[in-house]
Amino acid sequence: MEDIRKTTKMQKQIDGKTYDVDVEVIRRKHLTGGTEFRINVTIKLDGHEVHDTMVELAVFKDVAEMFSPDKLAEEEAVGFTEGPNKLIKVLRHDGAWTIARAKVEDRFFEINVKHFEEPSRFGIRNGRVSKLWIREEGKTEADVNYDRGWDVRPTTKAAKAITNEILAMYN
Repeated sequence: MEDIRKTTKMQKQIDGKTYDVDVEVIRRKHLTGGTEFRINVTIKLDGHEVHDTMVELAVFKDVAEMFSPDKLAEEEAVGFTEGPNKLIKVLRHDGAWTIARAKVEDRFFEINVKHFEEPSRFGIRNGRVSKLWIREEGKTEADVNYDRGWDVRPTTKAAKAITNEILAMYN
């Protein structure tokens, strides 16, 4: 058996409050060829875990739509078609946040981007992207992290290509 873990961070607005949501998708491939999925969701408000049925239902509905096995299989079949070099597949837009995936050299990457309508001095290259997080699926460390400044600069060929693609799309 082989486990493939994918984590994504997102935000969800409900009744004027912004909740931070961590989603972990575990895809277990069995030796027999079957695949099993498990999804873990953590919802926080102001750093504290939330256990409110109405909030959980709204978040779980979105998560189920984004990470259903059918959706993931469909995404693989359709391919990556966005951006000038067709490296990106946008999974969800939620206000200023975009959650996406990229494929470079048969490797998959998770992407979270916060972008605004107007450029800012806090944006990458004084542009519209104020936060950018990229990580290769299955890895624990980010390949790129920009949060109003560089925490982790893109150094690999794949990270640079994805960063340039995102900037072409949103900056």
